[in-house]
Amino acid sequence: MTADVVAREVFDVFHRVDIQMSRYRADSELSALNREAGKGPVNVSDGLFKVLQKAREVSELSEGAFDVTFGSVGYLYDFRAGKQPTDEQVATGLTRVNFRDVVLDVSGQTVAFRQRECWWTWAALLKVTLSIWVLKCWKPTAYATPG
Repeated sequence: MTADVVAREVFDVFHRVDIQMSRYRADSELSALNREAGKGPVNVSDGLFKVLQKAREVSELSEGAFDVTFGSVGYLYDFRAGKQPTDEQVATGLTRVNFRDVVLDVSGQTVAFRQRECWWTWAALLKVTLSIWVLKCWKPTAYATPG
């Protein structure tokens, strides 16, 4: 297996994760979850549920220092457009930041938010998750580097 093949396989995994978990894609599974889970339980795929469980675990281990619901405030910023929320918007958003308000039902593989307008985000964890996923999916054999 060449380095080019390995790179292509890794980027294929990244692409699948982007389709499933991008906050910038209205059609991603994560975007649908963020839109609907405040209304009631939402069924999610095995892959997303596992990532959500890991995200919850990181929030618990950090005692909320890394709170996956920070998107409730983070989404108020538009760094591309240079837009910042008002102090009032930040204060309102902070009332929705609490990973304990996310209900993960293992038996039904559903996710619900106890508060409406609660949003998942985990840019750093997503990078870790991608790395773990790539390492699990990629069964390396000896590969040759070009040239």
